[in-house]
Amino acid sequence: MLHCRNSGENTMTHMTMNMTHRQPSRILAVLRGFFTTVRVETDYQRTRRELEALDDRALADIGLTRGMINEVARSFTAVPADHKRI
Repeated sequence: MLHCRNSGENTMTHMTMNMTHRQPSRILAVLRGFFTTVRVETDYQRTRRELEALDDRALADIGLTRGMINEVARSFTAVPADHKRI
């Protein structure tokens, strides 16, 4: 709730300044989420490519089959706990 001793114009100015002040933090949050998503996808693609480059025997040595690569790559890709998809 806004309290203002002066006219309604001051109240509107205060509300506008308050909303404008919040916009940069929202923009930063969106950008942070975007870049986190890009990083996570890049990590996933790299992990998947590296596993796909192994032959079947090397995969078996680490307990994997070729059909498990996508699931394993996704599960080992680090997603920050506070990351929210937008």
